[in-house]
Amino acid sequence: NYQLVALRTSDEKVFEDACRSYMIDIISMDCTKRLPFRLDPMLVKEAMRRGIFFEINYGPGIQDLTQRAYLLQMSKEVASVTNAEHFIVSSEAADVSVIRAPFDIYHL
Repeated sequence: NYQLVALRTSDEKVFEDACRSYMIDIISMDCTKRLPFRLDPMLVKEAMRRGIFFEINYGPGIQDLTQRAYLLQMSKEVASVTNAEHFIVSSEAADVSVIRAPFDIYHL
């Protein structure tokens, strides 16, 4: 039996509080729009020390070119500040046609 608590926000203050003190397992990054703030590497490292993982959802980027640009930008930034550790990639698929093989996602 697993219980995971995830949070998704585009508010910088909520993101900072989540990294420092919220009792959560995953911070899910919204890849459908540009993140309105820069990820602070020290804050992300603090969250990682607390056992928090960062999630990127590729589904929206498969269907829309603008969202693909946001996905690539967000993926690059999160992978950079986490050194690709504590990094989850998921589809967030509402339709089976959006799901891709791991090899395809790796080369996205």
